[in-house]
Amino acid sequence: MKFRHLLPFLCSWFVLVGFCIKTQAQNFVSSSPNAPTLSQNASANIAQLHVDLSDTLTLKDVHAAQKTWRRSKIPLTSAASPALNHSDSAKFRGRGNSSWVISDKKPYRFKLDKSHALLGGAKGKAWVLLSQPMLGSLLTNPIGFRAAQLVGTVAANHVLPVELYVNQEYRGLYLLTEQVDAASNSVKLKDESKGALLELDDYDGTYKDDNFRLPVSVKSPEAKDYIKAYGKEAEKTFSAQLHSEVNRFTAAVKEGKAEEVMDIEAFARYFFVNALCDNRELRHPKSTFVHRADIFSPSSLWTFGPVWDVDWAFGYEGTFQYLGTPADSTYLLGAGPDKSGKDFFRAMFLSQSVRDAYQRVCHEFVEKGKIEQLAAYVKEFETSVRTAAQRDWKRWYAYDRWGNVRPYPYATAVARWHTWLRARAAYLVQEADHWQQTKGVTFLNDNTITAIRALPWGTATSPTDATAAPSLSFPTTARIYDLSGRQLSPSKSAQQSSATPRLLIVNGKKVIR
Repeated sequence: MKFRHLLPFLCSWFVLVGFCIKTQAQNFVSSSPNAPTLSQNASANIAQLHVDLSDTLTLKDVHAAQKTWRRSKIPLTSAASPALNHSDSAKFRGRGNSSWVISDKKPYRFKLDKSHALLGGAKGKAWVLLSQPMLGSLLTNPIGFRAAQLVGTVAANHVLPVELYVNQEYRGLYLLTEQVDAASNSVKLKDESKGALLELDDYDGTYKDDNFRLPVSVKSPEAKDYIKAYGKEAEKTFSAQLHSEVNRFTAAVKEGKAEEVMDIEAFARYFFVNALCDNRELRHPKSTFVHRADIFSPSSLWTFGPVWDVDWAFGYEGTFQYLGTPADSTYLLGAGPDKSGKDFFRAMFLSQSVRDAYQRVCHEFVEKGKIEQLAAYVKEFETSVRTAAQRDWKRWYAYDRWGNVRPYPYATAVARWHTWLRARAAYLVQEADHWQQTKGVTFLNDNTITAIRALPWGTATSPTDATAAPSLSFPTTARIYDLSGRQLSPSKSAQQSSATPRLLIVNGKKVIR
């Protein structure tokens, strides 16, 4: 989760300057009347998902009230996989925080009236349409979710690329995936009166634990639903027990005894995927999910998963460029958010059981060829969606705000992703071995990494060495980006800001200039 704390301020700010920005952007990318609107333009191997809003509702109505559910009919059709074809009535609305405001290509979610296996796996009612609005982000969540499947994390998400049409209007290429929730197609909690799904998120946390000051929010059950099902007194008892158990959990982690309260194997696999993706959300923390089947049973363990929200990973956070940090950058020590999540996850590795499990997962991923399976998937995914992705690129990204052409990037980027992912996996093996030697108390320094270069399946060009270390830190010269991720020169930014104030990202912080 990102950006929510700025929304009250942004609402008033956008009233003043949003129209100017939107008008300028729309000249090139937002609402072209010449964009495809007919189904026959779709490529044969990409499914189509139509959202037909009820009555006289329009997409503008949806955008005007992000969290208001709108009745709709949602048919999914796939010429390549007819077994996926399905149609049902549903509720439809917007979702997301930063992804909701940085682009007119917005993310959505919907709830079917009846559970269905839209992706061919588990049945469920709640689904998400990820918009991947940031430049270069198309591959991020597919890579993260596929890595989670290969590693065997709990409740790993799946992806179906779809071309989205709302009221017959083409909206681009989206990723259909499961909504993270206590549900049959996500986190399975057998007894809803005893189980809990938490989200650790520094924008959404409703309270903080006593040991790390982690921001905690209860994803499931919602208090109003629990009261409706079991009564107010039962909800008070549940809430008090949950607070107590969260503090017992974090206290054990702080003491190096995580194995007493947590599913170690599930954590090792969950943490590995985030480390492989260099997903520094955990260091805040943000979008970090952990659940427990029975908070009243001492034998019930906390379990991490599913992996979610990796579109700010792969070096993007802090650089605003994918693969913007070296593959051999430390995950819990290098540049990045220095918040409660960092301390919490570092403390995990004080446990010998955690170090053992994590080291085993790192070696298994490389030595059993899973890194090569992931690399093959990246190529297969990009190839399979290329026609639809090129159409999506033309619709949303082909021109910058000044009309300069942006070439389609993904076909030529696959080789760079392969190199980075292989090097990253190799580095994590060495890092895990090092943590064993130092009992988790010390961490690799970016300037001392050498073993990765000796591995035959490593990167084709050497990873960074000491001379490149400054790339991990914020520079003395300001790095300035607009919300689409495009870097601006300080002089050009200053010239533009004198005319029209706007939201920019300067050295990783959101400011108005």
